[in-house]
Amino acid sequence: MARSSAMPMRRPSARGRPIGSWSRILIYLAPEARGKGVGKRLLEALIARSTALGFRQMVAVIGGAHPASIALHATHGFEEIGRIKGSGFKHGRWLDTMLMQRPLGDGASGDPDLAAYPATLFAE
Repeated sequence: MARSSAMPMRRPSARGRPIGSWSRILIYLAPEARGKGVGKRLLEALIARSTALGFRQMVAVIGGAHPASIALHATHGFEEIGRIKGSGFKHGRWLDTMLMQRPLGDGASGDPDLAAYPATLFAE
């Protein structure tokens, strides 16, 4: 079993309108699905879909800072942008959460199109 999602997020401008949109991704794999390329295919599909929808940035939140997940994201152009130390407790130990980011489409170059999706999700 595998599950994934991309959630639109926004950063408001001084006028309360979005000036850029990004997608936070979550991919969960059942133990029996791991090591079979399922995560890779899901990540590639999320990147392609988010890019096609006009998102400019993608942020991965990797609970437990799992090395295999970090490596998978790195091979798909994600870079580490932060680590939240001791942010989760599982199996008797404290775990970190890794934050990774990659640009989509034009990334941070050029102005966002406020008349296009995903910016229209937050129009007043």
